[in-house]
Amino acid sequence: MADSLSKEGFVGGVHKYWSQVVLVLGLILSAVGLGSVFVPDFSSSEVEIIKADEVEDREEIMVDIEGAVIKPGVYTLPFNSRLNDLLIACGGLSEEADRSWVEKNLNKAATLSDGAKIYIPSQGEEVKGVKEGGVINLNSATLSELETLPGVGPSMGQKIINYREESGGFSSVEELMSVPGIGKKTFEELKDLVSIY
Repeated sequence: MADSLSKEGFVGGVHKYWSQVVLVLGLILSAVGLGSVFVPDFSSSEVEIIKADEVEDREEIMVDIEGAVIKPGVYTLPFNSRLNDLLIACGGLSEEADRSWVEKNLNKAATLSDGAKIYIPSQGEEVKGVKEGGVINLNSATLSELETLPGVGPSMGQKIINYREESGGFSSVEELMSVPGIGKKTFEELKDLVSIY
């Protein structure tokens, strides 16, 4: 008898509070549903992997251009920018620029490196390390001047400077092959573009 009363009391209570029970159940289900919308799905197999070269593509470099240009100064450019991009950014060559020197010595398609410095001489200005005809003096050229040579980037240019300092200078153009990384093929490309005087 007590069991039947308690069951009837429970059923009566459910009927009496039915609307409140439905409301509470609805709120619980709504909260669970909203939670699944705002909680990230970590089981998803779609994970974005950022490769090292993609990170580099998002970086910027800072390059200094001075001398005979319209707006000399330091410029921030996208990674992998070319010398031509820098020349456009600075407004181009000024009227005083030695255009003949630029044509002979600078590769406008060359990729710029972070921290590079480019100097554009004026007409009649003697540029240290560069002889008439655009020949680079291995014993006095700066890093940026060495970088104007085909196949010579910042790393190789620094190796040439390091060798020069350690050996006391180049005694012959052929000695360039003693620099780590410069073989016979590279030397053949460079031999007519460099001197030791």
